Amino acid sequence: MTKQSMSRLVNDLVAEGYLRSEADPTDARAALIAFTAKGLRYLNDAHQVKTAIELHYAKVLGTRKLSELRASLEKLIAIRNE
Repeated sequence: MTKQSMSRLVNDLVAEGYLRSEADPTDARAALIAFTAKGLRYLNDAHQVKTAIELHYAKVLGTRKLSELRASLEKLIAIRNE
C-alpha cells in the first residue's frame, strides 16, 4: 500500500468516526492515530464474526484440515508478497 493510499484510508476512517488523529508532539510531520469508541466496537464485532466463521469452518473441515488450509493460504500470501 502506498503512503498516499494509507493516508486516504486513514482520513476516510477519521471522517467516519472510527479513528482519531492528533498531531505528534515530537514530530511535526507525523500524526498519532488511535481508535475511537466506535472504532473499537467495530473491531470487536469483526473479531466476533471472524471467530464464528473459524468455528464453523472447524466444524466442517475439522481442526487439522483447517490448520492445513491456514498454512496453505499463508504460503500463497507469502509468495504474492515476494
